[in-house]
Amino acid sequence: MKKYSYVIIDDDDMDRLMVSFYLKIYPFLEQKATFSTSSDGIHYLQNHEVDIVFLDIEMPGINGIELQRRILNSACSIFITSHPEFALEGFELDAFDYILKPLDSDRFNKCIGRLKEYLDLKYKAELFEEGFKEETFLVKKGREHIGISPNEITYLEALKDYTKFVSYENKTTTIHGNLGNILRDERFRHFIRIHRSYAIQRKYIHTVKTNEILLTTGAVLPIGKYYRDFVSEALI
Repeated sequence: MKKYSYVIIDDDDMDRLMVSFYLKIYPFLEQKATFSTSSDGIHYLQNHEVDIVFLDIEMPGINGIELQRRILNSACSIFITSHPEFALEGFELDAFDYILKPLDSDRFNKCIGRLKEYLDLKYKAELFEEGFKEETFLVKKGREHIGISPNEITYLEALKDYTKFVSYENKTTTIHGNLGNILRDERFRHFIRIHRSYAIQRKYIHTVKTNEILLTTGAVLPIGKYYRDFVSEALI
């Protein structure tokens, strides 16, 4: 499952906690930070990429409207505010949604549902575009030849003289070919060997632990004993 990161920017402590509480039930959302001032939020967003920003409008110093102007096009913004009079201006700045306080659970759930649909489509479109940038190559599968783009592959699994390709959508293709030989191909330069049986594509890494790696798709793969140092060096 693809996870989308978010931050919350609101000067009211209780409102920040409430929004955070509502969002915890969604497994595809990942909270990165919360901020009580716009300036702290802007500083963070200038140095970190996130997918979504939940923000208030009336805040000391830089208000939410001005904050949105500064982060325009860098993240999907959702205003959560007590001031309906700013709705038009918010939408003119390409805000994804405008939710009034106090939060209504049904209204909030509908917003998050639409948000996931939008972000999933955006992500798939980005993968599709990137796929065109990389050469799709043909591999023989049985009596057929099928086209595969390395960009769509999350990890490779060695099966003796065969290798299984696992895509972002968890579709699999098994071809005749040694994993080591496949990784020597320049088109697989973004893959890291983490185990005698597994190689993963770097951009799909979500969390690295001592003995395993969690991918953004939810797959958990082991790190081989003799590959730990190599994995550590490769991810520096």
